[in-house]
Amino acid sequence: LRSTKARPATGTDHDRPHQPAAFRVATHIAVAFATAFTARDGRRFAGQFCPMSDTALASPIPRQTRRMGEIPGEHVNTASVLAETELFGELEAEDCQGIADSSVTRTLHRNDVLFQEDDHAHHLFIVTQGRIAIVNRSFDGRESVIALMEPGDLFGEMGLFDNAGRSAEARALETSEVIEVPFEPVLALYERKPSCMSSVVRM
Repeated sequence: LRSTKARPATGTDHDRPHQPAAFRVATHIAVAFATAFTARDGRRFAGQFCPMSDTALASPIPRQTRRMGEIPGEHVNTASVLAETELFGELEAEDCQGIADSSVTRTLHRNDVLFQEDDHAHHLFIVTQGRIAIVNRSFDGRESVIALMEPGDLFGEMGLFDNAGRSAEARALETSEVIEVPFEPVLALYERKPSCMSSVVRM
């Protein structure tokens, strides 16, 4: 998920780890396409801001940084959830299972902050229960909900491609569960099998 305002690139080419040429090319293509990404059900959208209202949020949300609980994932078939997403849906079963084995399920309560704007990104997330608001704060302090994540929605993936900080904040609107997928095994898979990035370009 990206904000509509330009964000300066972090670091220099010398600071970044070496990446194969195919990976770099696919990365640039993915960034261009992902900025225009919209989910099939229309709940995600780029470049549109909805003022936060009492309909979306029953009361102003205090900023909290309470640690979310990490729970075993036996009750959720993580590989099956990954396979239902556009990003991972075309992976071979063993590749999907490898990413699932590195993932954890987190439980959140209302107002828990999953990540804050400008945080360095290390994970992407898939909602399995509840609702997560993606919130942007304007220069005058007003907050806007720019997307609402519900079960089956994947978010936070842009850090895979741009190495930039989070462009918005993610906050639970109610008791929720998310699968937290680390970037490292995903990037390792893309480097090992560049063809797996074809789904990224089509997103």
